[in-house]
Amino acid sequence: MSNESSTIDMGTVSTTHVHSPNRNHKDTIFRDLFGTEENKLNTLSLYNALSGKDYDDPGLLELTTLDNVIYMSVKNDISFLIDDQMILWEHQSTHNPNMPLRGLTYFAHLYTAWVERQDRSIFGRSLIKLPTPRYFVFFVGEEERPDKETMRLSDAFTSGPGDVEVTITVLNVTAGHNPRLMTACQTLADYAHLVKLIRSYNRYMELRDAIDEAVDYCIGHGVLAEYLRDKKAKVREMFLSEYDEATTLRRLREEAIREGYDEGYDKGRRSILEHLRDKVNAGSMSVQDALDFGFSEQELHDEVNQ
Repeated sequence: MSNESSTIDMGTVSTTHVHSPNRNHKDTIFRDLFGTEENKLNTLSLYNALSGKDYDDPGLLELTTLDNVIYMSVKNDISFLIDDQMILWEHQSTHNPNMPLRGLTYFAHLYTAWVERQDRSIFGRSLIKLPTPRYFVFFVGEEERPDKETMRLSDAFTSGPGDVEVTITVLNVTAGHNPRLMTACQTLADYAHLVKLIRSYNRYMELRDAIDEAVDYCIGHGVLAEYLRDKKAKVREMFLSEYDEATTLRRLREEAIREGYDEGYDKGRRSILEHLRDKVNAGSMSVQDALDFGFSEQELHDEVNQ
């Protein structure tokens, strides 16, 4: 990583990406369920469901998830080593066509860290054997997407095929999709059911009440019961942050579209950028979390302050 600092000024916000740890990363239920040491059995179960393996020893799996306290502006949801593979999992509630580009960044950091741990040098004369990369995105949004789709970095190339490729398998894990995968990993099926319940209840009650109602139902019916019983307050906080943010931004887009595509598109972008700026200024969102919504640092500076 570079030792130089890059600063983005968004109105009253000035955030240095290097040397100053950014601790505003928002955990999600998916990351908590499948990407933590305490829940490595869940990680192993989902890996088995995807790979057809039948491992039962979580010690075979080494978590390597990038932490933005260390990498500042780079963080992923879940990554780990197993079977001589570098596995990367991302969770999405809205379709993002830029995931291959994000994956390129993630894998660059993951492999750099891996080579350093092996005490090897990329300038050496011998070939460094690398764990094989595998990249999955788990989609749990409300828009209709196929059970399985493939995304490639080359889809974004402007002048034909290039010399670098990143390929992602996107799996729709919304309740009712990918039944074989859900049957093979009960925790994933339970997570999808919880999300479905929250969205259903949220149609006629406030989000906080919808979360509590869904969590209570799941505890009473054996759906992630032990996890939800132990972490009810944390679950509420994570879901409120994740889904309230997604809902707010979706409504801003919809309002803009209703005003006409051309004018609405521009107004919608400004509205979303202003909303993200306000969240950053209030300290409830990091700059990197704001950038995750598909804007560049320059856009966050220029469009918000024009």
